[in-house]
Amino acid sequence: MEQLEDRRVLATWSADIAADTTWDNDEVHLVAEDITVLDGVTLTIEPGTIVQFYNGLSVQGTLIAIGTESDRILFTADVDDTGFDGELGTPDDVEPGGTAGGYPGYWEPIHFMPGSTGNMMQFVESRYGGYGREGQIVVDQAELTLTDSRLLNGDTGMRITGANPIISNVHVEGHVREAFVMDLASNPDFSAVTTESNGLNGAGLTGGELPGDTTWDDPAIV
Repeated sequence: MEQLEDRRVLATWSADIAADTTWDNDEVHLVAEDITVLDGVTLTIEPGTIVQFYNGLSVQGTLIAIGTESDRILFTADVDDTGFDGELGTPDDVEPGGTAGGYPGYWEPIHFMPGSTGNMMQFVESRYGGYGREGQIVVDQAELTLTDSRLLNGDTGMRITGANPIISNVHVEGHVREAFVMDLASNPDFSAVTTESNGLNGAGLTGGELPGDTTWDDPAIV
């Protein structure tokens, strides 16, 4: 795994993203205010990048966060300096002598807004998100493919509203509430999902009406 010794420069983001932008792994990226990837705009996050959150990220356009097995992408709290291995005092610490802070619901969600399309997240890890009894990831009438990833120690793993995300080979652990919560208008495509030590190791339903014939057939979720 790439060490962070030579890349502790902090890039702070506090304004909406209005043009195609790439967050590279030469910097640790801090989301200091609520920011939005505007409609028609793509935010790309490179493998091996750490993004720390004080607030949240909304996506009207498109988010492409594709890591690799050896160079994941990490989303975590701004008080979590443990890096990819989750331990202080190791070479991949964000800040030598930093903190190992963070708690469930510390920062606001990554929120995919109605009409957002083409979103892809692979080999990502998200910790401590979901402020306001929300999911670390919220998919609201939007497209998302989430694969080969981990959601850890947040309030809720993922909230799905009126959407059919693809969720494959994802581990969800240590959430105060549900691993997933969704309404009846949603029909996620779950495969190879594992859950552990969540308030509910499955999907909670918020109500609504089924739009048509639906089959729930993932034993790890239902």
